[in-house]
Amino acid sequence: KTAYEITYGDWSSDVCSSDLICNTCTNYAQGGSRVKDQPGIGNQGTTVGANNFDRANPFVAASTLPVKEQIDIHLASPSGKIAASDLVLVLAGANDVFVQADLAGKGTIDSNTAAANTQAAALELVAQAVRLRQANAVKLLIIGLPDMGNTPAGVAQGAQAAGALTMLSVKVFNGYLSGGLAQAGMAYLDPSEFRSEEHTSELQSPYVISYAV
Repeated sequence: KTAYEITYGDWSSDVCSSDLICNTCTNYAQGGSRVKDQPGIGNQGTTVGANNFDRANPFVAASTLPVKEQIDIHLASPSGKIAASDLVLVLAGANDVFVQADLAGKGTIDSNTAAANTQAAALELVAQAVRLRQANAVKLLIIGLPDMGNTPAGVAQGAQAAGALTMLSVKVFNGYLSGGLAQAGMAYLDPSEFRSEEHTSELQSPYVISYAV
């Protein structure tokens, strides 16, 4: 059974889910989820209270289980074994960028704090990738974020907000994510490498991924 780990916001759901067809895959995607922290986007807490995020209690709205918690659940489950032949894909962090950009835009935090929090999310994703590799995920690919300032939602917010999204997603998150993965000797896919024509990208691993956009 292929273990398929991927988390994303609504902005990429069509691309990520509809193009991957597998009857034996496991998809842990939850819209609004962040790498480690709660609340995610759309989470209003549980029936215990707005600041309670314990999944043992019913969630009022979106559960937005963080990627770390999703991995905890998978590895602890009876079917949580990862075979050496499994392909494990991880895409996360966009919602962390959205949250930090929103807080900075409202003046709740300054831009330096937003960048520091985004950096922490990126490094946490590196730590989770290391966990997966230690759990036998030898065919593991971590996918970076697109330039979120160039997404329709980013452009619609105006030049200043779009610039902040670009800085947090590309320079901060992808910068620390790719650097951390390189130090760990793990594969990283930079979305900026995607082109309009179909082509094959060979990664630092014993397999080849082909993709068309």
